[in-house]
Amino acid sequence: MKNVLILLLSFLVAACASTHQNTRGNAAKDSAYETSDYSKNIYYVQHKLIPDWLFVSEGEFFNDLLTQKDGQIRGAMSEIISPEYAAAVQIRPIEKWGVEAVLFIFPRPKSPANCFYTLAYLDDDKLHYRTYEMALNLYDDELVGIVGGWTSDGSHKNYGGRTYQDHESFIDDILSHVK
Repeated sequence: MKNVLILLLSFLVAACASTHQNTRGNAAKDSAYETSDYSKNIYYVQHKLIPDWLFVSEGEFFNDLLTQKDGQIRGAMSEIISPEYAAAVQIRPIEKWGVEAVLFIFPRPKSPANCFYTLAYLDDDKLHYRTYEMALNLYDDELVGIVGGWTSDGSHKNYGGRTYQDHESFIDDILSHVK
């Protein structure tokens, strides 16, 4: 039993010694990103609130975003996460290959499962919501993110790992499978 406790203590000390180092020079801001509640709130907005609003509103929320009426979601992000986070999110209506879509570009995630980007799009009068989530990179140094998605019934889909790091590649990846 004593050996197990020593081993556990060794793992905890090693984990503490290998925590994230602030490389951007803004310790106060970075520490906010690292709190678990902060990360959970980001996850909630990206994986629950936005898709729920998309699917429950039967297209009304999507149409608002297409016409750059994003005050409602920005207000919710300000309240749930922070005003600074909400201001940093880019929401862009796009049309590519005849598909109308709305791209969310989020501040670079610091926790796995939080998103780099999400894309809501209309295909055959049906709304879709896809995510590009930060991957927990244990074995593949090239792996950057995981493409996932949420459906109208609330189920989560996983479409596998990707190596790209730009929103244009994400858009092309998702919309190349449409129609």
